[in-house]
Order: sequence, then C-alpha cells, then structure tokens
Amino acid sequence: MATDPELAQGLRAVQRVLAAPAFVELCADTDQEVRKACREDPAGTLRARGIELKPEIRRVELRVRHTPPLARQRGLRGGNFEWRFHLKVEERSWRLIHLCDAWPLDAPEDE
Repeated sequence: MATDPELAQGLRAVQRVLAAPAFVELCADTDQEVRKACREDPAGTLRARGIELKPEIRRVELRVRHTPPLARQRGLRGGNFEWRFHLKVEERSWRLIHLCDAWPLDAPEDE
C-alpha cells in the first residue's frame, strides 16, 4: 500500500498517459508540425489523440531540449523532449517531469 496516497493518485494519472500507445506514437513522431502542435497546445494534442487527462493533471507542458553535446558528438539523435505534468490532489501539488534525451549508454554518470 502506498504510504502517500495523494502522491500515488497523481502518479497513477500520469502513468496512464505515459503508458498509452498513442503517447508513445506521439513522442516517436518526428514530423515538425506534430512537434509544433505539441509545444503550442500539449494537452489539446494529447486529447486529440485520444489520451485522457485525469483531473489530477492540471497542466501539461512540452519543452524541446537540445541534443546533449556528448550525444551530438557521437551522432545520436531523437527524443530530446521534456514533458512536464503539473499535478494537484486535494490541497497538495507536484510537478512530474518525463525526460527523453539521446544519450550514449557508456556516458559518465556526471554528464
């Protein structure tokens, strides 16, 4: 049993989004118009793809990230986005960040 049920409730709301096949397809879509729509109206883009946003999710943001230098040096591309989910359950709130960067597996931990 969760020791912090309110936090668990918020995390489950985001988990549903992250586990949705449509979310995976959206994140893997390299079409620049799709990326632009996500940046301009992330919640609307998710809903338009049939991804339900539970009431605990109060706001969604998408930030595009630059390819980290080490990844760029090795020719790695793809991802480089950061989804931010702003959560509120009862009187408590959190920000959950889902990050995806191109990253070499053998990179030092402190990079």
